[in-house]
Amino acid sequence: MASPPDVLQLKTDAELQFFVDNPSYYQPELVAAARRELRRRQPAQVPLALFAAPPAAIPEEIDPAYEEAPQHRPWLLLGGVVVVLAVVGLGFWNKPFLTAAKRPTPTPSSQAAKPAPPAEPLKLETAVSSPIPYFDTEGYVDKALALVPAAEKKNDQRVNQYRAISRRFWAAQNPTAHLIRQAQQGKANPVFGAQVRVVLEQWHDLSRVLVYSYQFDPVMTDHLDRMKIISQYQRNALLDLAKDCDTELPPHLDDERTLHEQQEVVRLLAPLEHKSGPVTIHL
Repeated sequence: MASPPDVLQLKTDAELQFFVDNPSYYQPELVAAARRELRRRQPAQVPLALFAAPPAAIPEEIDPAYEEAPQHRPWLLLGGVVVVLAVVGLGFWNKPFLTAAKRPTPTPSSQAAKPAPPAEPLKLETAVSSPIPYFDTEGYVDKALALVPAAEKKNDQRVNQYRAISRRFWAAQNPTAHLIRQAQQGKANPVFGAQVRVVLEQWHDLSRVLVYSYQFDPVMTDHLDRMKIISQYQRNALLDLAKDCDTELPPHLDDERTLHEQQEVVRLLAPLEHKSGPVTIHL
């Protein structure tokens, strides 16, 4: 009786392939012999899948040493333990470096997004200022009107007009004299420039009523003429002081023209502050 290898040599390649593809139909020895015969005939053309061991058979070419049970290969278990410990240790020691590597590098935009440090509380600084003192404007009006003869005060309309003009004049003149004294004495305060501009506006209020013509008698007309000239001189002085404030210079009257006008202001005011006859002024 012929042995299986001898019989398989008489089979075609298709028949041998059928044995290999259907191992459950035949004995393992026959399937293995068919696989070897195919390998002998076509070693370069046989697919790798043909050399796979059938589910129920152990491949004949495997080294018997690898078929030992795990308990018979202690060196393999020891090597596996060493590898596991090495991996765990490497991960532990490299954890700080891995954490640093994962940490994103700050960019200019991220740095700019950081909240700004809290601002320092505002420090309140005390500025020494000298407010313009209160002046009894109505008292000055009454005093000037008392210098007017009774014959000129019979017309109520003219008296009311005189009072309105005189009220605006003294409301501007008294603060102006105060600011000029402060400047000449070097006592200008931090708000001096603002005070100058406020008083300039008061002189502007007076100029609005001086543009009209009034039918005053001689004394009232003399007072009105003096107020007009004083108004112009005092506005010139305040404008000079405001210029110094704008250029951050100590406010001071040193212009020769302005100083001469101040002397004229003193002379023109005398009849308005004391009982005396009118002074003729040629305009």
